[in-house]
Amino acid sequence: MSAMLSAAAKWHRKIVTHPATVVSKELDDSFRNLCAAQNGKANGAAIFVEFDAKANTSTFYFSPEAARVAKAVQADLCPKPKATDSIRMSIGDPQGWDIHFPTLARRPAQPSLRPQGTDNQSRKRKS
Repeated sequence: MSAMLSAAAKWHRKIVTHPATVVSKELDDSFRNLCAAQNGKANGAAIFVEFDAKANTSTFYFSPEAARVAKAVQADLCPKPKATDSIRMSIGDPQGWDIHFPTLARRPAQPSLRPQGTDNQSRKRKS
């Protein structure tokens, strides 16, 4: 399968059983580390998620720019996910929708499921 994927289309996915809270947090932390290594910029990197209620799973899709995070969590190569209303951005470049799914109309604009800075703010309050 990997031979069929071009270098520009190397998306990855990781399927996890619910609850995906711990995995989601680990991915967010890894993504923030990626951004920190890139002078605080996502540079097009994004992690999208799709829920499957019947299978009780979440599939996390890593854009090609997030390959470092995908490899760290041993995600598998996959084709680019289809642009559907069921896919959500878990964390990513604010322009992620326009970069990766330019034909998908998002109304209203969808923020990240975990906006950057959320954890830091709650930690500061507890200190």
